[in-house]
Amino acid sequence: MLLRKQFWNQDPAYSPDGSVLVFSSNRGGNNGSEIYSMPAGGGAITPLTESYAVHPQFTPDGSRILYTRATTQSGELVTDISTSNRAELASMNPDGSDRKRSTPRSITAQAPSIGGGQ
Repeated sequence: MLLRKQFWNQDPAYSPDGSVLVFSSNRGGNNGSEIYSMPAGGGAITPLTESYAVHPQFTPDGSRILYTRATTQSGELVTDISTSNRAELASMNPDGSDRKRSTPRSITAQAPSIGGGQ
């Protein structure tokens, strides 16, 4: 078992090469969850988001992570899920940088799904 702490951990997803595990957890101390990464074999856990975020999924080439984040109606990110008005899809680099909204503000969307195959 990789994650044995007292925290709620969910939504595990491995990078395409199997070297990194991303997951949602409430270990940030907010009223919600954030996204974290760690080496697949265990090791240091790195926070990737500070605001409420869940359902991380790597793109097939491993260059981005798609995820769901909570916002206010005006699009401000929230840390406390009770202040959220909507959900949107976003993406980021595997190190948590370059976070971008992926859905128009007029659409509420959640739980990204990565398709594959040809």
